[in-house]
Amino acid sequence: MSFNLIAEAQMQAEWQDLHSELASARMLVELFPVPAEAGESDAIGISVPLRAASEDVWAELVVMLGALTRRGMRVYDLQAGREVLSFEELRRGLWG
Repeated sequence: MSFNLIAEAQMQAEWQDLHSELASARMLVELFPVPAEAGESDAIGISVPLRAASEDVWAELVVMLGALTRRGMRVYDLQAGREVLSFEELRRGLWG
């Protein structure tokens, strides 16, 4: 099982810069592209394997989410079906 998020671009993202920043931080969290359909925004899928849930995974996820939100992307918790407004709220959802 995994905990899944999606980060939607609200404007044209600088994909090369974003890739460079996220690739250097990513080791445990899985990322995958979600190409836009007509009239929708590009997005990045984020999957956190729950079997590997640890402080290291959390630290990596916070770095990634910070990079995405600084670029104006909105992050949504797919399990809860709502936007992530607080990293601490997200942490409670992940680890209770």
